[in-house]
Amino acid sequence: MRILFPTDFSEAADHAFIYALKVADKIDGEITTVHVYDVPHIRAAHLHSTMRRVYESIALEEFENYKDHIPHLREIASENNLGHIRVNHAMVAMSKHGIVQTLVNAGRNAKADFVIMGTTGASGLKEVFLGSVAAEVLENATAPVLAVPLRAHFDGRINTIAFATEFTDADGAGLKSTMSFAKMLDAKVLCVHVDTTGTGAYKARMKSFVENFDVAENIEWEVVVNNSVEEGLVDFVDNNDVDILAMYIKKRNFIEELFTYSLTKKMANHLTIPVFGLHK
Repeated sequence: MRILFPTDFSEAADHAFIYALKVADKIDGEITTVHVYDVPHIRAAHLHSTMRRVYESIALEEFENYKDHIPHLREIASENNLGHIRVNHAMVAMSKHGIVQTLVNAGRNAKADFVIMGTTGASGLKEVFLGSVAAEVLENATAPVLAVPLRAHFDGRINTIAFATEFTDADGAGLKSTMSFAKMLDAKVLCVHVDTTGTGAYKARMKSFVENFDVAENIEWEVVVNNSVEEGLVDFVDNNDVDILAMYIKKRNFIEELFTYSLTKKMANHLTIPVFGLHK
């Protein structure tokens, strides 16, 4: 299987690379790192030769930076006893449509099964999982995205994946994808619903939803009562040693808020695990 790993040479990207290596090891996959660099888009015809020189200069500098960083990635792999993972490298100029579409196209061209990336890069890539760009990536990507916060602490194991659900039909497809991913990693799945009303109105939906899944599957069903979905999930993650939080992204504001620091202080201090975003 193929993993696309965007990198901007930042600490966040290097941190996420460890997750990419571990997942690749578990699924017998290979990684393609991709560095997207920006170039000016000059339209004036009389500047054509100038544009060419600018492009060549930028491309050469970016290539040298990328080439210099590759040994560092190999060192990370070796330090984590994952030097045997096959890693390819690619460099792509940002298209006039922006970094999101460039990454989406890179994933499609690489026939990636997963995209794994850091969420707080030091340059343009930091915007991919901050603000409205995050939703665009998740909505347009051709593969699920594992977004790894810089503060995520990785002990080398992925034992538990939590899937956030509202017990809808759409969530059923997301849960099945999560279960498939968990099976590759030898992880169990905790299917969690946050009840914000405290009335138990979810029970009928839950009963119908659960019936669609084999009781023999390695999955547990949990309900958390909290007047905030976000805080309820954070508490659940903390209390159940969850390694990855999976969700079927439908509401743009939700994923934006998870990766900004504008929520409560508690959220900012406790969101320390990757999010596995499943697009529609």
